[in-house]
Amino acid sequence: ADMVEVGLGGDMTAAYEAKEWIEAKKEGKRMTTSCCPAFISMIRHQFPQVYENNKSSTVSPMVAVSRYLKLTHPGCITVFVGPCIAKKGECLNEFIADRPDYAVTFGEISDLLESKGIAFEPVEENYQESSTWGKKFATSGGVAKAVIEVMEEMGEDTSNIKLLSCAGGAECKKALTLLNVGRLQEDF
Repeated sequence: ADMVEVGLGGDMTAAYEAKEWIEAKKEGKRMTTSCCPAFISMIRHQFPQVYENNKSSTVSPMVAVSRYLKLTHPGCITVFVGPCIAKKGECLNEFIADRPDYAVTFGEISDLLESKGIAFEPVEENYQESSTWGKKFATSGGVAKAVIEVMEEMGEDTSNIKLLSCAGGAECKKALTLLNVGRLQEDF
């Protein structure tokens, strides 16, 4: 019936994660982000101490926007369309309240539309539901950039924050190993 940009959820997630990072920084605590279900699964299974002590508790943009829609449109069914197959597992996670009802990949939705003879056509529309930061959430370092932007908008000094962006499982495992043994130099 309608479409809402998941970037709006990215903006919501950045706002809540910024509050967590501010608290963590004050306490001298290092944190990970919590937006990628594959990353969270890796932490939970391979680094349980990091999962308990250092993972942000903020939900992913997909869950944040689903919660918003379920609150503002009671009884609605939400379907996430995106590139990542791990989002399907996140939708099935019964421990996440008000998660989307379904998730499909871009490839699946493309195949479904093609099988029904439905083609997208360009439309003239200038309406934006999310910030540039929310739109770039899924890019490497995008979560951190969005959270830092929110912190700065809240008047926080971010000049001394040290970030470590990781791309791929090997980089994540290396960083999590360092965090797990107390040798990670970066804050987030």
